[in-house]
Amino acid sequence: LVMSIKRKVALGLLFLFVVIIGIATMGVYYLKTLSDDSENILRNNYESLEYSKRIIEHCDSLSLDSARSLAAIEKNLQWQEANITEKGEQELTHMLRVHIEKMKNTGITDSLTTKIRQASLAIQEINMQAIIRKNQISMNTAKRASNYLILIGTICTMLALTFMINFPGYIANPITQLTQSIKSIAN
Repeated sequence: LVMSIKRKVALGLLFLFVVIIGIATMGVYYLKTLSDDSENILRNNYESLEYSKRIIEHCDSLSLDSARSLAAIEKNLQWQEANITEKGEQELTHMLRVHIEKMKNTGITDSLTTKIRQASLAIQEINMQAIIRKNQISMNTAKRASNYLILIGTICTMLALTFMINFPGYIANPITQLTQSIKSIAN
C-alpha cells in the first residue's frame, strides 16, 4: 500500500514536471525563433541600407574631394557585394559596380553619378521591402507562438487543476481504507 502511494505521488510529480518542461520548451523555442528573425533582418538588410546610403552620401561629395569620395564609395560597394541577400540585389549591385568602374575610368559625370544614385536607391528599396516582409513574418510567428502558448497553457492548467482536485483522493482513499480495515480488525 505504501509503495502504491509513493508511486502515485511520484507519477503525479512527474506529470507536473513534464507540463512545466513542455511549456518552458515551447516558450524558449518561440523566443529563439523571434530572435533569429530579428537578427536576420538587422544583419542582412540594415547593412545593405547603410552601405547604399553611404554611397549616395559620397556621390554628393564627389565634386569636393573626388579621390576620397571614390575610395569611400568603393569600400562601401565592396561591403555591399559581400552582403547580397535579396532577390534582385545581385543584379543591382553588379550594375552599381559597372557604373563605378566606368566613373573611375572615364571620370566623374552627372550622368554616371545619377546612375550610381539610382542603383543605390533601388538596392535600398529592395532591402526596405525585405524588412517589411520579414517583419510581417516575425509578427506572424509571434502571434502563432502566443496562440500556441495560450492553448497549451490552458490545457495544462485544466489538467493540473484536475490533477490537484483528484490527487489527494488517490493518496487519502487507500489510507482511509487501511485505517478502516485496522479499526475493523481491532473491533
